[in-house]
Amino acid sequence: MTVHKLESVIKVSSRVMQVRGMFDLDEDHGTQTFINHEELNLNKPWNVGLIVGPSGSGKSTVAAQLFGITETKPDASETAVVDLFPNELTTDEITGLLTSVGFSSPPAWLRPPNALSIGERFRVETALALATNKNKIVCLDEFTSVVDRTVAQIGSHAVAKHVRRTDQQLVAVSCHYDIAEWLQPDWTLDMVNGQFSWRSVQPRPQVNVEISRCHRDLWKSFSRHHYLSDNLAFHCRTWVATVNGIPAAFLGEMRQPHANVKNYRRCSRIVVTPDFQGLGLGRVFLDTLGGAYKEERELLTITTSHPGMIGTLNRSPNWAMSSKGHNRQSFRKRYQKTDNPVTAFNKRYTLSFQYMGPANQEHHDQLLGKPAVNTRL
Repeated sequence: MTVHKLESVIKVSSRVMQVRGMFDLDEDHGTQTFINHEELNLNKPWNVGLIVGPSGSGKSTVAAQLFGITETKPDASETAVVDLFPNELTTDEITGLLTSVGFSSPPAWLRPPNALSIGERFRVETALALATNKNKIVCLDEFTSVVDRTVAQIGSHAVAKHVRRTDQQLVAVSCHYDIAEWLQPDWTLDMVNGQFSWRSVQPRPQVNVEISRCHRDLWKSFSRHHYLSDNLAFHCRTWVATVNGIPAAFLGEMRQPHANVKNYRRCSRIVVTPDFQGLGLGRVFLDTLGGAYKEERELLTITTSHPGMIGTLNRSPNWAMSSKGHNRQSFRKRYQKTDNPVTAFNKRYTLSFQYMGPANQEHHDQLLGKPAVNTRL
């Protein structure tokens, strides 16, 4: 067993002396703490570690002594999120990192940290810690402690995926045991019994997603998270995906005339709320509708410039790139800096994809004849 001795110096006052006398405490009580745990034998390659235990169990002390706590609080109240990152990172690298940790809302990238929700700040701070400590072990104290448990679990899953994909090393220090099955750490140190253990591979918990038609007015709750205008075409067919009864994603699609394709449908709006980003919900949404429409001999397509969506569809065997678009005047008007024009701000390259996966009769029948489709992530 490894023993950590924590000592603190206090100023002796009349109240301190009174409490010592009341409870017959010697001078060492309150100034010395001993924390016992098994030695961390990190003799295998690893990417994600977890030190977990209730408050007062010594997890932060152990983490600080073994790895050092990584500072995560951005000190910039009026600086846009994209400007918080090191200068050597390109804009594409920054937005790619933010997307990979589950923070993929372009409008929010231009806000300062104090204008974000607690869940959004958690993801930004995590991304910033990973970006500024690429070649170091990133040790995050109070990991997910300030966010609700849904955000904590989904955020843990997104962060762990990024850390493994980039081959970094992250140690999460938390009092919440519910993130373990989402974080899927390579090793765990449980401060309740001081036990250290390597990971036994388990699949992450399944998420039940319900997809159904919805009224177009629901778009008002999602539009602020989308990077295009908040206008929704009048003839759009609108859908919502809910997780545990909570609206998590919105999709608007419509039939569109095409010179070569008879039954051509285009997805014009798709957005996932920040709390549920990082699960792959957008891909499941598109796959479900794409399979249902293919059963009806209709082709679902989407044109996007979002780096996260482009990467997801490009990796998916169910989607094929159909064309490359050009820069859009609307984007130039919104993002061009007239006082200091930058070439990258003048163009928004778009890519079009079409669904090439299998038809799904079950989803087709449910979408046409029943109120909802149940699926899983």
